Amino acid sequence: MRSYISLRPALKKFLRSRLPTDQDAEDCLNDLATRVLTSSNDEERGNLQGYLFAMASNLVADWFRASHTRQIGMHVPIYDLSLANDDLSLEDTLDGKQSYRRFEEGLGKLKQDERHAFELHRVQSKTLSQVADELDVSIARVRKLIKRSHSKLINYVWG
Repeated sequence: MRSYISLRPALKKFLRSRLPTDQDAEDCLNDLATRVLTSSNDEERGNLQGYLFAMASNLVADWFRASHTRQIGMHVPIYDLSLANDDLSLEDTLDGKQSYRRFEEGLGKLKQDERHAFELHRVQSKTLSQVADELDVSIARVRKLIKRSHSKLINYVWG
């Protein structure tokens, strides 16, 4: 962690030169700090500076990959979300219950492999590689199954 603290200004400059805003650079820097704190003992690594800059470079690649998804218009920023309201109208409550019922019916209509992959990843919070191991398929196949089941559920519930 000491090496991270001493390299923080250089890492911030590195990230700032590659990302569009200071806030994006700061977010990546905080993500890097989190990863450093949760990783194993950094003192055992040979080239700590190279390791930290490689991690920063990977975070930049992840940032650009995430910002250019095909469905970026479907993402809702957290500050646009309203908090749950206890005094919902009867119609809102009924709409929610009907959506949930349609969701459960939609789950039942999915193919078994789609439903199983969806439940393992989305409900049980397993990683794609864990789901792939459990289903004995490739990670790419798991991605396709989850994407297909997600699309079917969206169409069934709200389509």
